[in-house]
Amino acid sequence: MALTSSPPHPAQIGTTNGLSGSGMPTNPVVTGAPSGPGALPLAVTPSRTLSSTPSHSPSHPPSSPRYVPVSYEAEAPSNILTGAASVTTYPGASGGRIVENVGTWGPGAKRRGTLTFPDVAAPTDGTYTLTLYYVDTDGTSTSTAAIAVAGGETVTVTLESASTCCATKAVKIALSKGNNRITFSNPDGQAPSIDKVIIGRP
Repeated sequence: MALTSSPPHPAQIGTTNGLSGSGMPTNPVVTGAPSGPGALPLAVTPSRTLSSTPSHSPSHPPSSPRYVPVSYEAEAPSNILTGAASVTTYPGASGGRIVENVGTWGPGAKRRGTLTFPDVAAPTDGTYTLTLYYVDTDGTSTSTAAIAVAGGETVTVTLESASTCCATKAVKIALSKGNNRITFSNPDGQAPSIDKVIIGRP
């Protein structure tokens, strides 16, 4: 007798081990389809869900370090004094000393003095606040200071007299990145005696 093969069940056509012809899982995949009285329901294999690639939060560059104000004492050995300017002791001064005789002094304006801070550091080009700590030692009602930044502008400020050390005055100045040379003087009269300066951001 000739043997005949039974045709494949329709539920099995187009599937190979639960895969489509492209090799991807079908949705749903039917495995075996019994027929006839008392047949059990078909077993359905749920489709496989592909997980999405998790998103990544954009990285942020680190914030710039905060600028810390820097104090410069007038009597520091690295500073440059010319003419009549000199270091002297004074009660209440930072470090106990100030620089006096800055500006133009004496009969006929023959005594002149300047104070230069040669190495005032700035991290970037920009505007900074110079806070001047000063005192008047001769009882004048006002005094004037010319503040010159080498290679930049000169700012002139008039200061109220203060015999108790120390009064303060904040002035905006432009500094360049690196070391800056700042000179205090007054070609037209007396400048206050200087205790220190503090350089900070506006």
